[in-house]
Amino acid sequence: MVDHPDYGSAWRQRDYNVVTSPEFKKAMADNHVILVKWKDLQKLLN
Repeated sequence: MVDHPDYGSAWRQRDYNVVTSPEFKKAMADNHVILVKWKDLQKLLN
């Protein structure tokens, strides 16, 4: 693609590093955030 910046995978790695960090996990717990998966939502529909 002409004139399209190559984003590569560096941003994906940074996202992964953040969401797998102990600090992020602690922030989730401190704020009572419960992660759900698509399968969890699907069960609610059945």
